[in-house]
Amino acid sequence: MLAARGLWEDLGIGPAIRRCIAEAGLTAPHEAALFAMAANRLDTPGSKLACAARWLPDVAFLPDAAGLAVDQLYRALDFLAVWSDRIEHEVFLQAADLFRIDVDLIFYDTTTAYFETDEADEQLEEWGGRLFAPLRRRGHNKEGRDNQPQVIIALAGTRDGMPVRSWVLPGDTADVATVARIKDDLRAWRLGCCVFVGDAGMYSAENMAALSRGLLPDGQAQSWL
Repeated sequence: MLAARGLWEDLGIGPAIRRCIAEAGLTAPHEAALFAMAANRLDTPGSKLACAARWLPDVAFLPDAAGLAVDQLYRALDFLAVWSDRIEHEVFLQAADLFRIDVDLIFYDTTTAYFETDEADEQLEEWGGRLFAPLRRRGHNKEGRDNQPQVIIALAGTRDGMPVRSWVLPGDTADVATVARIKDDLRAWRLGCCVFVGDAGMYSAENMAALSRGLLPDGQAQSWL
């Protein structure tokens, strides 16, 4: 727990979460719940129910999370869904400074995660004043489960395997349709001059055109290939 707490603070995860909680004027123990789930994954990975019902009371010494119920863990994840972009950005900047991360090369790929449910999502969902697109949709599944609703999980990382940013996209999103979105989302991060590396599933005339326009606004030279 001491090692996990040290990483939580040194990587800027805790400070970023606390700033968002303060900005939102919340009093719920979201940081304690999120740290408990992260530490549980490092120690003895289990479900949210197992974390609240067995790991917290019987294994871990986390006074801040004592007595947390499983519904509080899920509410903390709702908070994270609303603030994840801001938190992820702050954590990346802290990690980039701490580890002197090289972002001259950005590797990007996607995978799929399916759900054991018969019905796909159809309606927009509102969380924390934001609208989210229907995520669990039927599409091409990379495990051969095309009959199950799924989401697309995308990750951009450095040559050393350090994550830059992740995305969860609707399950019917084609790989070739994701690149322009990812480039637009990273534009504000001011990564510098980058080379974008993806597999053949990302290759299309539209993607090449989008990447050739660079990351920064017009008039500032920068290209992704």
